[in-house]
Amino acid sequence: MSIKRIQGDAAVTGFESYADTPHGRLRYDLLFHYYFNIIREFNRQHFIDIGGGNGILSERLLRHFPDLKVSFVDDDQMMLKRAAELLREYIDNGRVRLLQASVFEKDKLEPVMHQNEGKVLLGFNHVIEYIRDKSGAIAQLFQYAIPGSIVGIMYLNNSHEALRRLLFKDELKDVLEQINHKIVNMGHFGVAEAIDSEWLDRQGMGQAQHDEAEAGRDL
Repeated sequence: MSIKRIQGDAAVTGFESYADTPHGRLRYDLLFHYYFNIIREFNRQHFIDIGGGNGILSERLLRHFPDLKVSFVDDDQMMLKRAAELLREYIDNGRVRLLQASVFEKDKLEPVMHQNEGKVLLGFNHVIEYIRDKSGAIAQLFQYAIPGSIVGIMYLNNSHEALRRLLFKDELKDVLEQINHKIVNMGHFGVAEAIDSEWLDRQGMGQAQHDEAEAGRDL
């Protein structure tokens, strides 16, 4: 199997069906808790939700933070249409801007980052698993992250997916296949490629070293 993200009406229906399951509700409760604490503790004024799905996370954050503004980004036209319905009140009062784009569309995303400069929270939740050029996507994401901004990434953890196979009593060969090949059938969402946390840490460290080197050259 290779990576394949489901899009269109099927993606919208699948997304909302999953979000209404016990596991889906727990997942989005934890995601909300994570971003809620960041916004409150670090006084974020602008949330950029790249790959925001149907807007469920953004809508919940907007309800809790009256001064928060959101740039909502997704490359799926039907998902963006559904988000527009969910976020209509906030679009009408100027707190939400919708944008159809992928993480690689620099010309569209770079201008968005400089609104509320220094108070930006950039979310990239369950997007990276469906991108073949993961290193390129992470590098691009960090390029958008102007000084003072915070980046949050939620992703399928490859070790956890292997453990899940054990919990469901899969055969050892299936567990080893998961560890080695990282391919996960996500049902409603398509076929994804899970990530090793150590790999993601190295991407972040490499970008930090690159930024320090660039700052040194500026001096």
